[in-house]
Amino acid sequence: MTINLIPNNILLGVSDVRTIAITGPYQTLTLAGNNTLAIATLDNDNASITLTGVKLGSFTLRATNESGDTAKVAVKVATDAEVEANAGQPIIDDGPIEEYINDVSQPDADENQASPYQEALSDDDTAIVEEDIETLEALYPLPDDSSFVYGRDTDRGIQGVLSSDLGDIFIEQVVLPITPAVSENVQNMAGTYGQHWLGNSYGARTISINLTSINHDEDEYRQTIENMSNALINLGQTEHSMTFGQYPDRTWFGHFTTMSDPAWINQGSWDFKTTLTFVASDPKAYLDTEQVEVVANPTIVTPSGNAESYPIVSYVFKDDVKQFGYSSSQGGEVAVGFSDEQPVSDLRPRVYLNECSDLAQWHQVTDVNNLKTWGPTGTIVPGTDGSQFGIGTSQDTIRVKRYYDPTKVDYGIGFSGGLLMSDSFNTKAPNGTYSWQADIRGYHFKHYNRAISSIEFYIISNTGERLARFGIADRQGGNWPRCFLYFGSRYAKEQENLKKGIGFDASGNTDYLWKTHKNGKNKSVTITNGPEKQAINVDRVVTTTETNTWYSGNVGSSAKIYWGEKTVNVTKKRITYSTPIDAKGKKSGKQTSKTKVLQSTSNKSWIPLSKVVKKKVHGKYVNVVRGLGLYSTRKVVKQTVVWNNNTHKTTLNRTENYDRAWYQKNGKTIGYWKLVGHKTTKNVDNNASGRASTANITTNYSLTDLNNTTALTSVFGKWHLDYHDRKLHIKLTQVDPDDGLDTGKVIFEGTYNTPNEMAFSQLGVYFGKVPIHEDKLGSDGKPVQPYEMTEEAVTDIRIYKDLTVASASNSRIIAHKGDTAMIDGETRNVYINGNLANELESAFSSYPNLKGGRSDEISVVPDRSKADVTITYRPSTR
Repeated sequence: MTINLIPNNILLGVSDVRTIAITGPYQTLTLAGNNTLAIATLDNDNASITLTGVKLGSFTLRATNESGDTAKVAVKVATDAEVEANAGQPIIDDGPIEEYINDVSQPDADENQASPYQEALSDDDTAIVEEDIETLEALYPLPDDSSFVYGRDTDRGIQGVLSSDLGDIFIEQVVLPITPAVSENVQNMAGTYGQHWLGNSYGARTISINLTSINHDEDEYRQTIENMSNALINLGQTEHSMTFGQYPDRTWFGHFTTMSDPAWINQGSWDFKTTLTFVASDPKAYLDTEQVEVVANPTIVTPSGNAESYPIVSYVFKDDVKQFGYSSSQGGEVAVGFSDEQPVSDLRPRVYLNECSDLAQWHQVTDVNNLKTWGPTGTIVPGTDGSQFGIGTSQDTIRVKRYYDPTKVDYGIGFSGGLLMSDSFNTKAPNGTYSWQADIRGYHFKHYNRAISSIEFYIISNTGERLARFGIADRQGGNWPRCFLYFGSRYAKEQENLKKGIGFDASGNTDYLWKTHKNGKNKSVTITNGPEKQAINVDRVVTTTETNTWYSGNVGSSAKIYWGEKTVNVTKKRITYSTPIDAKGKKSGKQTSKTKVLQSTSNKSWIPLSKVVKKKVHGKYVNVVRGLGLYSTRKVVKQTVVWNNNTHKTTLNRTENYDRAWYQKNGKTIGYWKLVGHKTTKNVDNNASGRASTANITTNYSLTDLNNTTALTSVFGKWHLDYHDRKLHIKLTQVDPDDGLDTGKVIFEGTYNTPNEMAFSQLGVYFGKVPIHEDKLGSDGKPVQPYEMTEEAVTDIRIYKDLTVASASNSRIIAHKGDTAMIDGETRNVYINGNLANELESAFSSYPNLKGGRSDEISVVPDRSKADVTITYRPSTR
């Protein structure tokens, strides 16, 4: 059986102390690996490893038990400041490790001359690279000859599943077919001898994996089977990668179809053989990605392999451009934009660009009173309660590091967070009206379902007035999040416009959005706060626990067992009565009371009612109208603690039992609780030292998580706004978080007549959070139940002035200096700044492919003087 280390990645500050838990069966453990950078202490008794950071660097720590099972943890030791700056970000993200080689692919290149892209590494850099390689090998170990790795995607940080992690299994043989499935296309011709052959069709490639599993007992066998089922059964419609240790340089994409029943190796043992069938719908095997920097035009590209590959051509523009694309010497091209020679117009000049890589481009609001003509709505308190912002590790996001100072807030007070303001810009058209477009991208990644967070944007006018706000906000209790668009300078005006149909507030309004709605199974969450020392100075404490037991259903007149529902409701609350006293112990004010709900739960169960009902009522079996109520009960337990004086206290305990009873009034049967018994006890503590000033109190909260999800629960979104003729069109689309490209999936879209001229001149960005019970600080100054906070960030903002409605016949600027573009030959899509731009693509674009072993000359437009261009492709073999 395997052992595990939790967590398996550690970011350790030089002054931190971190504990790694060990799970799984073991007897004696030993430590191995290059752990000279930190002090590692092994505790066999408590199944843990304690790490203390000492030096900067990265290493891999391995724990091994007597059976030879191993577990690894990747550790990076960083400065305390770096640990703080990377809070909530991936632990190790050093990017891919690449070899720098001479580029001799160009016709005019000197094979003896070093490439301008070659980088000489110092001894220190070499050591760092070696450490990073070791870290990457620990995170993404290669399969050996007797194993495979399924579902790995290193570009997206997905480790996948190693077959050796599923149990003590090893591959005996991987059977690759000579060809994928082949079907010939023929046609019978009248009056001919034979058939007319129309060519072959090639289908999927089916790979058989013969493996053996060694298991010591039945429990280990069942665990292996369960591990294989959980890892290899794919319920979605996306195929995953497969790499075999016997073919480490090739990757197929497919799914498992059958897993044959186990064939026992020896009678009486739990060792077995089985065959897994893996089907690759795309029969080609893919090699490692290759990349070519365009340093000459044309550029010679010769992919590895022997089959087709699909080029992805990426641009970073150095100047404004009206067109871009590429062509192949083998034939075919992709053209985007306008090729006519008429004068070029910039019909949509960019007036504001913020790539969210520098906080210096923002102004954080630290005093709400400085917002003379507007302010955040409701209980939002921006910038005044300790909110902090930071730059993402990839240097392309403005994210919230802390929503507020937790010592200054309490749960349930409404949204609290921070507000950032952009510089001013001008969207006024030459004719004096305002016409503009905006593309804003950001994400709302929720990791804990009960968390309540929001990201919203403010449209501010040239006079400092709030014109509108839009964004995403969570609802309470794990319900569906909502997206919204409000018009107005204040909340009352927003609500007034909303009633007129000007604005939007719901979870979305598209078919795609509705399909993502899921009603999860309700979960009960218990939060324990304490024990913590609290000042009480009380005169009396009354704690009441009420338990109600109800039955519902129907019992007929036969002996047949009928089923019904039993409901048990428990409510517990505490009322504390306190009288303030001065330093001399004399009364200094009126007595006050404070009520706290300690528990509120409702549990239902399905039971046989005939076993509850022991007898007939008035000679008849009971029914749902009244009879079952006779078996419904209420129990009330009340404890009162009174401090009579400074020498003793009295505790009264009273237990009351009730049954359900009825009376008739105006022909109606009315139920009530009838007291049927009670018991009271009294205890006087004469040895009490006096009225308590402090006490250790533990509070339990029983809460509900609705567990509902939708596309907005965790979403990377792009808001596109288009304003002209006093109409605002808004569209929220989903962005792929792995590559930053617009997926075209629309969550919300609408067009609204605006109540005022939209003189958009400044943008505000707000990140907020509602403190929940889990955030309440305990006696140690930390939240009573830590959880991973929702990640909120804005990634890029582009705002344009529209001079006129663009006509397809006009030659115009389609991308500005600093913009990016991509032509994806695999999906046949065009993107500008991550947004789909297929409407600018020429109808004659054919998306030429590359082929392994064949040299193609690729010519790009524009040339290197106006753009840096990169060609990326993944070679394949048939």
